[in-house]
Amino acid sequence: MKIVFVAMLTCLGCTDGKMNLLYPLPGTDSCRGTACLPPTDTDSDTAAGFVLVSPGTFSMGTPADEEGRWEDELQHPATLTRHFWIQETEVTQEQFQSVFGWQPGRFSATGSGPACGVNCPVDNVSWYDVVAYANQLSAVQGLSPCYVITDIGCENGDNVGSAVADCMNPTRGGIDSANVTLNGVGSVYDCSGYRLPTEAEWEWAARAGTTAATYNVVAPHDGELAGAIACENPHATLDAIAWFCGNAGGVTHPVASLSPNAWGLYDMLGNVWEWCWDWKGTYPESATDPEGPAGGTSRVRRGGSYVHDAKYARSGQRNNDVPGGRGSYFGARLARTRP
Repeated sequence: MKIVFVAMLTCLGCTDGKMNLLYPLPGTDSCRGTACLPPTDTDSDTAAGFVLVSPGTFSMGTPADEEGRWEDELQHPATLTRHFWIQETEVTQEQFQSVFGWQPGRFSATGSGPACGVNCPVDNVSWYDVVAYANQLSAVQGLSPCYVITDIGCENGDNVGSAVADCMNPTRGGIDSANVTLNGVGSVYDCSGYRLPTEAEWEWAARAGTTAATYNVVAPHDGELAGAIACENPHATLDAIAWFCGNAGGVTHPVASLSPNAWGLYDMLGNVWEWCWDWKGTYPESATDPEGPAGGTSRVRRGGSYVHDAKYARSGQRNNDVPGGRGSYFGARLARTRP
């Protein structure tokens, strides 16, 4: 996989402070919106396939009149103060397999659904499976793992203590329960290894400077979902960027097969839901480097999926599930704080 470092847009070639979109909307030029941001560094101290994102402040959540909005999407200012890398695509079947020698995907060659291929997102992963994958990837690259994982219960009911790899096989089926704490740091932002993005990092990266429901529309109500919030086919807004129930045909699709957002990130909406670090909680009125409440019963997942309605494929949409939950539409992408 190639190394991709996409600088935040600097309004080159545009006037009046507008941003130069990676791809223009139909019937328009490429200069739209007012979301220009300082450029990132072109740092290379991480694995291939990650994009470096600069810190910044944005309106997290959604305006009260956004189509498909849920009550828990309170719009509020959120500030991120650290540069971070985020994976260009969702974790693929091949990537997960290469770390554990097994992957649980229902759309894999050994899964219960039609095989999608190794370049499709890994699916059917629990939140615990993904933090274990992040730790193992850190270890492979000589980085300090972000998490300490103990009291591990496998999907088949076996308890394997701290032996993560012992759950990662067809017999035991992945991790269903565990005790997960941070490894010697007080904040997930202080981890040096690979990790799940926080909910704020995920939304900041997904929006890529835009403020509308989807990241291929710059300004709110500028042709966004336009009343098409179920499984409409064709779908004027989503078909170019997201696999959802209207165009996916009931299966996942290879990553990066649709257009990316303006920061070069693919499938931030649709294909599979992406686990985040945060426990699900009520948004504050404002936040700096938020990482969710200290505890809870469910973890946040973001982005919608191949089998869900258009209303879920919005940059501000929030969803959640128990961390042991899994299904053909559960996936992930990793992040890492730049030291």
